[in-house]
Amino acid sequence: MQRSSQSLTEILRAAGKLPIERRFAWLREACRDDPALYREAMAAFKLEITHAEWWSDATQSSNAHPTIGLQIGRYLVTEKIGSGGMCDVLLGVPRDAPGPAVAIKIIRRANASPQLHSRLKIERQILGALDHPNIARLLDGGSTAEGMPYLVMEYLQGQPIDRYCDLRRLDLRSRLRLFQSVCRAVHAAHRQSIVHRDLKPSNVLVTGEGVPKLVDFGIAKVLDERRVDQTMVVTHADVRVLTPDYASPEQVRGDAITPASDIYSLGVLLFELLSGNTPRHTQKAAATLPRTAAQTATNVAPPALNRHVDSALSDAPAWLDELCHQRSTQPTTLNRELAQLSPLVLKALERDPRRRYEHAESFAAGIDRYLGGTDAASADPITPVAEPLAPRRMRPLIAIAVTVALLIAVGLAVYFAL
Repeated sequence: MQRSSQSLTEILRAAGKLPIERRFAWLREACRDDPALYREAMAAFKLEITHAEWWSDATQSSNAHPTIGLQIGRYLVTEKIGSGGMCDVLLGVPRDAPGPAVAIKIIRRANASPQLHSRLKIERQILGALDHPNIARLLDGGSTAEGMPYLVMEYLQGQPIDRYCDLRRLDLRSRLRLFQSVCRAVHAAHRQSIVHRDLKPSNVLVTGEGVPKLVDFGIAKVLDERRVDQTMVVTHADVRVLTPDYASPEQVRGDAITPASDIYSLGVLLFELLSGNTPRHTQKAAATLPRTAAQTATNVAPPALNRHVDSALSDAPAWLDELCHQRSTQPTTLNRELAQLSPLVLKALERDPRRRYEHAESFAAGIDRYLGGTDAASADPITPVAEPLAPRRMRPLIAIAVTVALLIAVGLAVYFAL
């Protein structure tokens, strides 16, 4: 017993010398083979939170949160790792036994309205219905002693998909394959009558193993109301909450939302992953747009995927060199590949939802056809590198000319035969 007490003292003393954000991770590793010591240390930490000097600077930390150091469910909160418009995301560790860290999503106290309580409970139901390798897993959920609802998710140490691709200098084909997994995750959600409504790079995290994970269903919409507990209040607070650069025209206008809205956002995401730009440049913010801004965002057709690259080839600006470096290619090659991919992406960006891909899986299938050397919109073979022998607009004239020539040849043959 004396040895155990001394070990506990040493553990606490060593933890006190570490920065706040490292203390609980260190404890988890130090007690990995001794669950009893881990429980004792966690209990001691809980008692010392409001008194011990080693924790006193926590409230001054930039990651400070009213629940840091407190127990939420079976977890002890160690730091704040993210923040959104309504909620904070906290890092938690198991209190009773060593185990993996988790992400805990909880409403900020200042925003704790009944509508937001309902919204988080709906999100829990949504995540509970989803089981896909490319969607972040829901592990647990409940309410604190004060009645604050929370979600416990798997903790993903990943990077937003655009940053992941750029830092690893992924070429266009690698980006397309990664994006296909995102399409299939979105399709899985749509099969459960769930529309994400906020698809953007920061909501697609890629792990160190290269696995993309779709996160944050905070403003997702359930199309089949039978899937939502009828005792809940469907909120109006999130109806127009969106990220303008990635929102579909109908979402910006406040029209009815269908899975086609997510198809549009997927198109914007792929447009950015390939070209480095979004189709329209508006301020990125989750906010309600005024009608004039909505008209600007929805009445302008998206440009060709290679427009900026094509116009910059003669000048070779520094940004083009950086763009090519991040994609492990050369300007002329990038311009040609983007031109070939433009129809594939622009189909998802049609302003009329009925003209977009029917399903997210159809989008992924179009990418499969492109990667296999077939046009994404048809079964016609395409030449990956060489340009067509004749411009597309000349093909009808050529067909007519060939037909006329054949008719003349047949007529001459009949004439001479007589």
